[in-house]
Amino acid sequence: MNEARKGGLFSIYTLDGGDLRLLCGLQSTSLTINAESVDTTDNCSNQWREMLEGAGVRSLSIAGSGISRNFSNILAAHVQNQQLYTLVTNAVGQVYAGFCHISSVGLSGAHNGADLFDIALESTSRVQYIPPNPS
Repeated sequence: MNEARKGGLFSIYTLDGGDLRLLCGLQSTSLTINAESVDTTDNCSNQWREMLEGAGVRSLSIAGSGISRNFSNILAAHVQNQQLYTLVTNAVGQVYAGFCHISSVGLSGAHNGADLFDIALESTSRVQYIPPNPS
């Protein structure tokens, strides 16, 4: 069944010494799942496109922004180029889990407002999708 849903906030959790820790919450988000295939079409393909089975690249990209409460944790993970075991959850209960690294991070703010950060993460291994629990 297709239905319209209100956009939800994403939360990004990491494992820290075996404990699950909230790295950040994102107010404005984008999640992209890419799948690149390997084209093996040649002159014996009878002009039909053929793909090499099981070959190619799949990846997950996450970008978003939020209000910074502890920007130093995000910045430290980025500067140290850590691979983080990441759980990304949204308001409807979808979960994506896998190793990611922070590919970019930025900080901005106004003199009378909260610090805002931008973050982008890229998967570095297989990502598991966990569907919402139907209840």
